[in-house]
Amino acid sequence: MFRRFAALLLAFGLGLTALAAVGPVPLAAQAARAPVWPVSGEDITRDPGFVFGELPNGVRYILRRNSTPEGTALVRMHIASGSLEEREHERGLAHFLEHMAFNGSRGIPEGDMIKLLEREGLAFGADTNASTGFEAITYMLNLPRNTPGGPVSGYEIGVQLPFFWMDGFWSNFGVVGNYTRVNSDIDYVNSTGAVVLSGPLVGLSEESYNATVYYEDETFSVRVSAAYRSDYPTTLPGRNGNATEDTAATLNYDASARWNLNENFALTFEGVNLTDEANDQYLTPDNRSSFYHHYGRSYFLGARYTY
Repeated sequence: MFRRFAALLLAFGLGLTALAAVGPVPLAAQAARAPVWPVSGEDITRDPGFVFGELPNGVRYILRRNSTPEGTALVRMHIASGSLEEREHERGLAHFLEHMAFNGSRGIPEGDMIKLLEREGLAFGADTNASTGFEAITYMLNLPRNTPGGPVSGYEIGVQLPFFWMDGFWSNFGVVGNYTRVNSDIDYVNSTGAVVLSGPLVGLSEESYNATVYYEDETFSVRVSAAYRSDYPTTLPGRNGNATEDTAATLNYDASARWNLNENFALTFEGVNLTDEANDQYLTPDNRSSFYHHYGRSYFLGARYTY
């Protein structure tokens, strides 16, 4: 696990190096390069538990093995340049670069950095964060511990029913649907492995269903679908003194249609999020808003020609 996480951090560090190189080089750095480590050449004996080194790209590192807590890796990536390095026309650049490192770099495509971290179990915000100061930018990456887990139980009911028994026009109708109900009780731990909270599995709604009514014949087809999921926890336990971080329930309606004008040409229509639902996340116990993303309704018209 540690080797895999180290490779991940190396990729992240390469991205940070590229970003840190943007902008003017401080005069002090131009005059003379500082030693690799301030402790180099000092009379004080180093703690043998620390491993000092430098990568070919100039990124310096310190490693120390610590058995408490077990099975975790905590990383602090320090860039020795902050807002004091900014010129008057560059105000805010350091903080901007801090955020852009999570967006991607020359070696990591845009939008892939967060996905890369999440595949290793690092939730954005909870385990991955950063701060910008006057003299430095610090990135904080914590590979979280697996919890002892807990029971997850439930059931799902599904139906797929074309109206084949009906005559004429009505025989082209049908319905497809499913209903799911899940109960879970998971123990969540802190960095020392102590259980601090028991609650539902993160990202799992207790209740959800999907339903579609459709009509299809050789010329025309229409589908109207509904998708519901109850509220669910996003982060357990909550950050910054909050009990939990949750996402509100949603009910989405979508629709699509297709009209085959002839054997070669067809017109299509699609409507997404017709109920104009938003992504509403909030903090408990006082239900304060965390963020509210409103994407609106989307409509698409299309034409298809085959030959």
